[in-house]
Amino acid sequence: MDLAVVLLPGASTGLALLLTLCPLVAVSLEAFRRTTPDGSVWTPDNFGLLATSTELLAALGRSATLALFVGTLAMAFGFALSLTTWHPARARRILLAMAVLALLPGEVFSLGLLQVAKLAGVEEGAPFLAGIAQLVWVVPFTTGSLMLANASIGRSVIEGAFELGRTPSSVAMHVVRWINWGAITASGILSFTLSLNENTRASYLGGSQPALANEVFGRLQAGLLPENREIFAVELLLVLTALTSAFLILNVLSRASRTPGA
Repeated sequence: MDLAVVLLPGASTGLALLLTLCPLVAVSLEAFRRTTPDGSVWTPDNFGLLATSTELLAALGRSATLALFVGTLAMAFGFALSLTTWHPARARRILLAMAVLALLPGEVFSLGLLQVAKLAGVEEGAPFLAGIAQLVWVVPFTTGSLMLANASIGRSVIEGAFELGRTPSSVAMHVVRWINWGAITASGILSFTLSLNENTRASYLGGSQPALANEVFGRLQAGLLPENREIFAVELLLVLTALTSAFLILNVLSRASRTPGA
């Protein structure tokens, strides 16, 4: 029993890492592989194909623009909601609401929002509808991460700022924002990355112009032709963006956990 207790966590962690890293490594390798009549060759030509693929670049541009919109608003909403950290009762209600939003199936919310849009006269999907759906999904992640970061700021710091005559808005913008600017930026990057990689809500609500995830999925469904291998190049860029986002967030939260006075 003791041996199992010692070995099981390490084995489970190793298996989880293996299952996570293998697909990422496969995508990274495929980004540099080209198939020829003589076999496979390793070359960066797939990135050249990406640079000349107008449809894929257009989809990337649309998705990046939408992701920037979603990331900015999610960062702002997450920051505002995270200010309840120092009010435990409110914080619990906010966390409960965020859990409900995060667990709400994307298909259910997208279909419901589409019906509401039709009642308002919008007969087809539109990018702003996809943005609303993604924002509702992403805000719980930014709120939760910023609440963790706010926990590093001692209540005495907030009370001291009020004693100096600062207003609540001044404390939020000039104390909390200044201390946690790294976490706020990281939450924006996280939101941008989640939106950029999102497929379900973009498929239901994006309208006639496909998002990046839809464009890639459509090419895979049609059959992976040699001239379509630029999708692996763009997916490698998304992997690097996601890893950068994760590194920044973990770095910020790690520094926050070492901050005295939490």
